[in-house]
Parts: sequence; structure tokens; C-alpha cells
Amino acid sequence: MLGLALGLASSLLACGAKAGKASDDAAAGADAASGMAASGGLAASGGGAANLVVIGTNPDGTPIYRTLVDGSLADGTLADGTAADGTALEGSAGAATTAGSDTPGVPLTEAQQAAIAAAAAENQADLAANAAANRLAEAARQAEAARQAEIRRIANLPVPDPRLSQASGVHNAAISVSLSVAQPEAAINYTLDGSAPSRDRGQRYNGPIAIAATSWLRAVAFVPGGKISAVVGADYAINEVYVAAEANGVGTPRSPLGSLASALTTAKEKNLPLIKVAAGMYTASLEIDFAVSLSGGWQTNFVARSNGLSIVRGQEAARSTKQEPAFVFKYNGAALTNAAYLEYFDLRGTDSSYSVGLFITNRAAPLVRQVASAGGFGSYGYGAMVTANASPLFRACRLSGGEGATAYGLSVDSAQATVESSWLLAGSGGVGGYGAALTDARIKASSSVFAGNAANTSYAVAFYNSSRSELENCSLVGGSGREAAAVFSSASNPALVNCLLTAQGVSKSYGYIGNYGASTPAKLQNNVFIGCASALYYVVDGRVAYTAVNGEGNLVTAEGAAFAGSIARQNAVSAIAPGAAPDYRSPAEHGWPAGQVLTGAAATDIHGTPRGASWTPGAWQVP
Repeated sequence: MLGLALGLASSLLACGAKAGKASDDAAAGADAASGMAASGGLAASGGGAANLVVIGTNPDGTPIYRTLVDGSLADGTLADGTAADGTALEGSAGAATTAGSDTPGVPLTEAQQAAIAAAAAENQADLAANAAANRLAEAARQAEAARQAEIRRIANLPVPDPRLSQASGVHNAAISVSLSVAQPEAAINYTLDGSAPSRDRGQRYNGPIAIAATSWLRAVAFVPGGKISAVVGADYAINEVYVAAEANGVGTPRSPLGSLASALTTAKEKNLPLIKVAAGMYTASLEIDFAVSLSGGWQTNFVARSNGLSIVRGQEAARSTKQEPAFVFKYNGAALTNAAYLEYFDLRGTDSSYSVGLFITNRAAPLVRQVASAGGFGSYGYGAMVTANASPLFRACRLSGGEGATAYGLSVDSAQATVESSWLLAGSGGVGGYGAALTDARIKASSSVFAGNAANTSYAVAFYNSSRSELENCSLVGGSGREAAAVFSSASNPALVNCLLTAQGVSKSYGYIGNYGASTPAKLQNNVFIGCASALYYVVDGRVAYTAVNGEGNLVTAEGAAFAGSIARQNAVSAIAPGAAPDYRSPAEHGWPAGQVLTGAAATDIHGTPRGASWTPGAWQVP
């Protein structure tokens, strides 16, 4: 029974005041306690907080209580039911008395007992909640300590370099590259533009990387807040192969091949459409017979175009003929259409009897742009030779016959060519010099310069059995050798519109020579003749020389006989010559008549400048 009293006393220490919060029954208990206080049953001594304490049971079973003040009974007895001197508390087995008096104890009602029990239960719940909160706080502290320990552990982990599933290489289709690192806690960041990744820069790796275009993949591994690996990488060339002089790589931008021959072999084996070549000096004689483009003049890092060209000197040939000349590049076959281009190269022919910079044959039809090409030293030199039904397009090119005894900027035989905004120059040959020569061929040229040289026989352009050729807004410079002509036509009928025709031959100097056969031009309109001291137009068959123009711009002989028909009109004669070799620029002050407005490629001049309202004849637009 004493143990029960002590338990209830412990509960009531914190909960005596809470009994007033109960419902109707609790309120009744509070009223009874109030009545007891009025009779002295709840009186406290010492001014401390007073509570009722059950210390025993009456003979009828009702509880016996005493007033508890600050942990001891008001009469000096202890809360465990013993007096201060250790004797049994008076009345513990009989009627209770209130502290400081002999007043008999008042038993608690059921409502009071219920209120006390509810308060005790609430107190126990609070104690349980506090204990649970303490347990949770301790668990959180331990978890945080564990987390911090894990952070310190991870931060000290070694981080090896990441691994790439594919090494640098050349591919003809998109590829997939996987990254891995031998540290489970490590993450990987990567870039595809060659910039260095870090823990804060790049894309987070979460699966295989699809690479569809030439890329430089770089990757780094790291652990959060800890160590970081070195940056590793590989570059991949997709649908192209790269070449740089004196390199020794695999064909990618950062590891280019070192020779054009190996690049061509790789491109053919892998069916690659493009070869990129850094500016520099190379030696090669290559035959190209499949659809591939060659793009030269790149910086060695291949980020942008350099200011120079890729220079290729041809290899010497043991034997060469006109049908099989020595060459630098040979384009051979119908697989080479205008979709296959050659750009930003300087081709230099070798020293052979027949030496060609660029040989195009057998129905090949590449686009050739921004290319310089020259024949070598030998009997015959050709900047470019076109044969056997080939049909290339030359745009913004400079073709020169080189140092051959007889030299041709361009030779077209049983084929056709289109020439736009280009220079076709005879070179330095001393026997014969031709800007262009056509045999059983056709040419369509606009805004271009054709120039002979100081050779014994020098023609800007010569036609042999060739029909339907057209020259628009071209400058035709016959040269200054023993016999010179802007145009030589034998059994051919070229059309000339808006052209400059000039020749300064020492012995004979003609604008247009019509050789034997049907050699009358299809058109001779809006042209300006300069020099041409022997004749503006000379008909060999009949020896008729037209030396002037009349008021309609038609050609007339010294006797005043006009050129028959209406093909020759609106032509003029001028004493002002074009500029010096090799550009032959038109002078700003010339007094020439206005040119006829043309469309297509002729609407821009040799440098691609649109021709304005002051349209002028020749390759150059004069401001």
C-alpha cells in the first residue's frame, strides 16, 4: 500500500494542477478538494506547493491522504509514510489527519480519483513523448555523425582516371562512346567541344554518348568534396579524315595523318566523303576515282581556315605523254560530280615532258574553287587539262601553264568546261603560250581573264573544231610575243559579249583570227578592242583585215567594207590598255562604252563584286 502511495505521489508532483482540466467529473472532484481546503484539509505549511498524497487505506477501504509540501508532509513526516525519526506515521492504519492538525482525513471521491488518474496518465504520456523525442534526437545526432564520417571517407577516396570505350579514330557513321571509372562513388563530367571539364563544368555522364559529328570528347572523374582525376579525352572524325604535313596520327583533327596518299586510302576504304588538309607543303601524285572532296588551307588545329593554301608538288614520272601526262591530281570517272569539290590548294606540276597540275578526265565533273594549279618544267605544261567528256566547273581559280616550252593555262580536249571569275594564264613558255586551248570542246566562261605571254605564238584563247562556246565579260589578253591574238578560231564559232580583246604582238597583233573553215563567231557584241595593230579581226581564208569599227559598232576594212551580217555590233576601239600581268585589272578611267547587262555568273566580276549601273566590259567591274 505504501508503494502505491509513493507512486501516486510521484505522479501528482507534476500533475496536481492538471486535475482542473477534466470534464464534468473532474470539475466535481475539484469542488470537493476546494471544500476540504476550506476545512483545513488542504492547508499547507512552509508556503510551498501543496498536494494531496494517499498514504493508506481506512478500514472501510477509502484512501487516507495527507498534504504534501515540497516533497514532505506538512507535519514533518516524509512522503514515504515514515516520520523523520523513522517511526511509523501516525494514523497510517487508522483515520488520517491533515497536516498541522488533528482533523480526520477526508476520503477522495470517485471524480477526484478519476481526475488524478487522468492527470497521471497525461503525465506518463508526456514522459513517453519526451523519451521518444530524446531517442529521435540521439538517432539524428548519430546519423549526422555517420554522414560526416562518410563524407570524410569519400573525400579521401582515390579517384583513377576515367576510361573511354573508344579510342581516337575515323568513322563513317555516328558512334556511341561509354565512360567508366574504377571508383563506385565517383561521378564523371564530360565535354564534346574540346574544353576542359571539371567538377563544376560539363555534362554529367549518365549513359552512352551519341557522337554524330566530328568531336573532341574530354572527361574527368571526381568524388563530392574530394579528389579529382586528370582530364582524359579522345577525338573522333565522323565522315571525314584529316591530314597535316609531317604528322603521324590516325586521321583525326588532333591526330592527323601525315600524307595525302594515306588519307585518300582511308577515305576510299571507309567511304568517307571529305578529306581536310592543313596548309603546308606536300609531295604527291594522286588519282582520285571515287566521290570525295578535298578541302585544303586549314590551320593545323583545323579550327579555321588559314591564310595560306595546301601546296602539293607532283612526283616525277618515268614517262609522260599527252594522253597520259604526269600530274599532281588526276580526277578520273563519272563518280566525281560537282558534289565532289577541290578547294584551297596550290598544285605544282613536276618536271616532265607533259606536266599537268590538275588532270580531269573520263566524264569526271568536279567543282574546283579557290585553286592555283600550274604545269611544271618540260616540253608542255598545263595548269589544268580536261579530256574524254569530262565537264568540271572552275570558280575563282588561277591556272597557269608553268615553265613548259609550250604552256597552257587550261587545255580542253573532247570535253567541256565552265569557268567563272578565274585567271587562265599561259605561264612563261617561250615557244607557245595559251591562256586556254580547246579542241573538239566547249567552254562557257564569265568574268575571267585569259592571257597569253611573250612566246613566239601567243593566244589568250584558241578554238579548234569547237562549237557553241561562250565568253561573257572576259578580258582576253593575247600577249606580246612575235605573233599574238586575243582569240584564234579554227573551224569554231565562239560567242563573245562584253569582252576586252587586246594583243601587243611584235610582228603580228590581232584581236580575232578567223582561220580556215567556218570560223565566224556566233556573236561579237559590246566588245572593246585594244592594240591589235595588225587587225581587229583577220580572216585567214581570203586575207581580209577588219581594222576599225563604224558608227553602229560593226567591223569595217580599211576600204570601209563592213563585216557581213549582224553578228558584229556595238563594238568599240580604245587606246587605254588593261593593267599589268598577271591580274590585267581594268583601269578606273578608260572611256569605254557601257557594257551590256548580263545575268548569271557574268553579273559579278572576277572578285565576285556585283556589277552596278556602270556596267563595264571585261573581267573587272570598274567603280
